[in-house]
Amino acid sequence: NKDVVVSISGASVVYNGTTYRLFGENNQGIEIVQAENNGNIVSITLTADSDFVQAAMQEDFLGNVTFQATLTIAAADWYDDSGIFIEENRNRLITIPITYANGTEENRFTIDSSEDLAAIRQNLEAHYQVTTTISAEGIDMPLGQLSGSIVGTNDYAIINGINVSSLSDGFGGLFSSIAEGAYIENLTFVGSINIDQAIENQQNVYIGLIAGENHGRLQNISVRLDQSQISINGVAQDEISSAYIGGLVGANHGEITQDFSESSESQDYRLYSYMLFSNDFLNIDYSYVNVYAGGIAGYSDGQIKKIDGQTFGGYANYLAYALINTNLTQEGGQSQSYVGAVAGKVVSDENGDGVIGYNGAAAYTAENYSAGKGVVVGGQVSGLNYVGGAIGQLEIADGITTQPLCQSTFWHDKCWFVYRRTFKLQHWAYNRSKSLCTSS
Repeated sequence: NKDVVVSISGASVVYNGTTYRLFGENNQGIEIVQAENNGNIVSITLTADSDFVQAAMQEDFLGNVTFQATLTIAAADWYDDSGIFIEENRNRLITIPITYANGTEENRFTIDSSEDLAAIRQNLEAHYQVTTTISAEGIDMPLGQLSGSIVGTNDYAIINGINVSSLSDGFGGLFSSIAEGAYIENLTFVGSINIDQAIENQQNVYIGLIAGENHGRLQNISVRLDQSQISINGVAQDEISSAYIGGLVGANHGEITQDFSESSESQDYRLYSYMLFSNDFLNIDYSYVNVYAGGIAGYSDGQIKKIDGQTFGGYANYLAYALINTNLTQEGGQSQSYVGAVAGKVVSDENGDGVIGYNGAAAYTAENYSAGKGVVVGGQVSGLNYVGGAIGQLEIADGITTQPLCQSTFWHDKCWFVYRRTFKLQHWAYNRSKSLCTSS
C-alpha cells in the first residue's frame, strides 16, 4: 500500500523553438489510479499530448525520428525527504519502454489485435506492421482501399479467420483494392470466401481473400484458402457481366512476387513460401456471367513472379496448389469460364512478362528469368471453356510450355513427380506421388 511515483524520460521534439513532450509539459498525460480495495494494484493510463502529436507530424520529423521514451515506476519511500532517489533501491525500479508511432514507413503503427486490424479503415494511407497472429473474425469487410502498406515482422505474422461474405461497390476481400504504390509484405492470410450475389447487367465484380483488385505490390505473401462457396448470378441479356475471382486477388494489375533467393532481404522468411495453398475446394456457381477464376488471380495483366534459391520439394515450393470447381447453373446466354491454378486469364506485353518464375538451385539453369520458367503448380481445376493447369487463357508473346522437373520411377525426398500435363491437373495415388505442372 505504498504511494507510487511515475517519471518519464525521452520522447520530446523541438519545433519552431518550442519543446513538446510526449505526455505534456508536466506529464499531465499520465494518470495514476491505485485500487481502493488493494493499494498494491496500480492502473496507469497514458495519453499523448495533442501539441506533441501535431509537432511530430510536421515534415521536419516524418521518417527521421523514432520517438522513444522510458516510463519508470517507483515507490514514494524509495526517495529521501529532499526528493533524491535512494540508490540502494535501483534494482527495484520498474522500467517500461514506450515507442510513439506516427504511421510512417520508418515508424509504423503496430497491429497486434483484432481491434487494431479493424481500425485500419480509419487510416488506410498509413503504414503498419503485424507482429503476431491475429484474428479477423467478426470484422466487417472490405476495410477499403489500402494506399499505405502492411509488413509482417516475423514468421508468426498471420491474419486468420478472414471470411469474405459481402461486396462493396462490386469489390470483395479483406480490402476492396490495393492502390498503386501501396504494398503488403511478409504476411500470411488464412480464411474463406462465401458470397451469394446477384449482379446487374454489365456490372463486374472483383473478389479475392486479400483484395478484389491489386494495383500495387504483394511481396512474399501466402494465402491458405479454406472451403469456399461463391454464387454469382447475372441477368439473361446479350451484354453480360464478368466476375474476377482469385485466391489472393480478383484482378491483378500490379505485381505479385515471391522472392527467397540469396539476394532477397526476405530469404530467411520461409514459413510459407507458396503463394496459394487450398485446404479445400473453392466452388463457384454462376449463370449469365463470365467467370475468370484463378488460384492467385482471376485475371492478370500485371506480373506474377516466383524467384527461389532452393530445390523444389513437396508443397512448400508451389507457386499455387489450387482446388477450384466452377459450375454453370443455368444454360443459355454467352457465359464463359476461364480457370487456372495460377490465373484464369493472363494478358502480358510483348516481352511475355506476365508469369515469371526461376529456381536458382538444381531444377533449371539460366542466366535470365524467362516467362514461366520454374513455375510449379498443382491441385485440381475444372470448368467448361478455357481451362488450364496453370492458366486458363494466355495472351503472352512467347506462351508457356511444360517439361518435367525430375524424371524418376520412385519417390525421392527432394522432388515430386512432374509430368507433361498442361490442362487437367488431377490427384493420383501411387507411392505418395501427386501430379504437378511446371512450366519452362
